[in-house]
Amino acid sequence: SSGINAEWPLRPGAGSATEEAEIEVTHSAGYSDWTDWTPCSADCEGTRTRSRFCNNPPPTPGYPSCPQDIETETERCGADRCPGFSTWSDWEECSKECGYGTRIRTRQCDSPPPEIGGPQCEGLSVETKVCYIKKCPKRIDGNWSVWSRWSDCSVPCGTGTQRRSRTCTDPVPSNGGATCEGPGHESRSCVLKAVCTRKSVLDSWNTWSECSAACGGGTQRRTRGQCEGEECAEDEVQVRDCNTMDCARRKRKRLRSGTIQVSESPKSPVSIRLEVGETDICLSTKMMIGKSYSLVDTDTAQIYGTVTKDGTYSSLTLYSRRSSLTLENLDSNLPSNVGAVIIRRKNNKVVLKGDLFKLDVVQSKDGGLMVQIVQLDPEATGLLGLLNSVNNSSQIVEKSGKKKILRHDGINYLLEKSKKQSCFELSNEKYSSRILGSINNFLDNES
Repeated sequence: SSGINAEWPLRPGAGSATEEAEIEVTHSAGYSDWTDWTPCSADCEGTRTRSRFCNNPPPTPGYPSCPQDIETETERCGADRCPGFSTWSDWEECSKECGYGTRIRTRQCDSPPPEIGGPQCEGLSVETKVCYIKKCPKRIDGNWSVWSRWSDCSVPCGTGTQRRSRTCTDPVPSNGGATCEGPGHESRSCVLKAVCTRKSVLDSWNTWSECSAACGGGTQRRTRGQCEGEECAEDEVQVRDCNTMDCARRKRKRLRSGTIQVSESPKSPVSIRLEVGETDICLSTKMMIGKSYSLVDTDTAQIYGTVTKDGTYSSLTLYSRRSSLTLENLDSNLPSNVGAVIIRRKNNKVVLKGDLFKLDVVQSKDGGLMVQIVQLDPEATGLLGLLNSVNNSSQIVEKSGKKKILRHDGINYLLEKSKKQSCFELSNEKYSSRILGSINNFLDNES
């Protein structure tokens, strides 16, 4: 800086109005404005600086200068504290029990943890190193054993299946060796020349499995031969319905301290028609209305019918191999076959043709289904098989206008013209029970 220095009072000159003064001029250096702050040196716990320079004005020789040529200020910046890693964990065990593997150790960014929106820890959180425990034993790939001998044919007669197997045990794969490739089982068809009878066919089947449901409709399954599960061919498996009773009928109801068992519906009389020669015979037996009874049972198919009071069926269910069909009326669309059973529609009836039977299914005026036997082999069992057997083993030995004699199994039965229907009836109930006793036994045991 500069200035004027004057000393007073002024001294007047003799005879002059001029004033005399003593003046002193000075000059000093100064600082510039501060620069902008430098970028922060770190995201956390960093610093930044700014400077100013002695150039406003610059120093002049012989005059005062700034205390220092450059003046600098420093301040902290960034997050108040940096996140840090915890100490390393212990090394984990080697990843391989033999040969070369790896071991790892870890640490966490929690000492302290990063602030929200702040920087993260810098560096690795996982370290890996190679490890070696011991030399590995030799790898052994698996190999198949020799094939077993072919099993016996799955049927006692006709066409069946033979099986053989092998195991991946020669040797067993070990030490990471590969397993065997290819099938462990083989099957082939076999044909036995023995004549098939119903008894021989039934004897070849294993027992039925337990029903899959206690009520409400379940299924039972049986096989023959040595097949198991999905390995079974179609001719080695049979499936049928079981426990079709309504579950509500099985519920127990408690009344005060007692227990009431809700029982099934009682059996009701159901009419059955037989035709012996040219004589139409009306029979009656007690059956459970709404229950499904076995009508035809052969080696390849089973037919069940749900009985109504008039002797017709509200529905028919057909099982063959692994397929099934329920028929409730003749207007529904039908497949060309169910398993081994051929289905054809002819005029107002449906024809079912299996290996041991040919049946016509027609609809009554009341809407029930009636089954008429066209051809039924003696080897077929079921209600229709039993009635067919009774029919084939019976004959009319004596005829008159209103009475006839029916001979069945060497026993004569008196038939009288029915007063209510256009047929003949057994004249004495005890005689009818002698014929129908076998039918009732069949229904109790097989349905």
